[in-house]
Amino acid sequence: MPQRLTKNKIEAILIVASIILTASILGGLISYSCNLNSTQNFVTSFKSGAIIAGAIFSIISLISILFGTDLVLIATNAERTKQADDPTLHRIINEHCKTLQIDKPQIFTLPEFAINSCSAGITKGNSFIAVTKGFRKYLSIDEQRATIAHEVAHIKNGDNLIYTLTSVLLGSLVLISDYTRKNVGSLLNIKSITGIGFIGSFIKITKLVFLLIILLGSFWITPTISSVIRLAISKSRDLEADKLAKQLSNSSDYNSALNKISQDSEPFIYENRALGHMFFSNPNIQARQLENVKDLFFSTRPTLSARLNS
Repeated sequence: MPQRLTKNKIEAILIVASIILTASILGGLISYSCNLNSTQNFVTSFKSGAIIAGAIFSIISLISILFGTDLVLIATNAERTKQADDPTLHRIINEHCKTLQIDKPQIFTLPEFAINSCSAGITKGNSFIAVTKGFRKYLSIDEQRATIAHEVAHIKNGDNLIYTLTSVLLGSLVLISDYTRKNVGSLLNIKSITGIGFIGSFIKITKLVFLLIILLGSFWITPTISSVIRLAISKSRDLEADKLAKQLSNSSDYNSALNKISQDSEPFIYENRALGHMFFSNPNIQARQLENVKDLFFSTRPTLSARLNS
């Protein structure tokens, strides 16, 4: 287990570094796109944007370390669930925590009727488990006990350090990507690019072509990097948590819950692309249905059959 925790810390550092690098490149491209009419050359314009974006994401990384758990709770609209509010849920989580010899996490409820659960936290002592209202309504107590074991297993294995950090950082990266998409029209405003005569027209056309290339690249780079990072941190860890959960509970109850959740058609109201990898099952119905049957490269979870047979 100490080796696993060390591995998670090293991977967290590498993932944070890769996200900062991606943000820096994207910031450099956007900076150049916004300064087509300036006297700055590509290197100068790109460098200034990359430095600013890198600095911003370095600060965001620090914020995610200090306040990542709270930010995830805010993003999911989670509501604290006290012992008096749901003694059964508290008892189930407490039993699993005693078995695995870890501190009891905070417990929250998500205002969703889709069947799902998640866990997060930078450290084991600052972790939480959240379940949806649909989780408590549609799963039997034994199925809930088995599924919650999966979330407790993530806390025991130290997986939530990576999950929480990447959720905050990827969320910020997605915001930049979305901003670029929404403002592509102003970035491509040809009237703002001046030029005189044939040479000026040639420079204008060349810059526009280059701008189109880098903007399309920014559209592709961010979603691709995000998907690669999510799949890198999710698949193997989910299978390991599945195995430990089946040891803590009845495997038939666990598989029954897996089948119910995979077939759930209730939409997730507060679906967030940056948080999807944290949940027991993909909140996006279309993505979940595809992941259930096909082991695609960009899938963030193992197939349903792999999880049932883990």
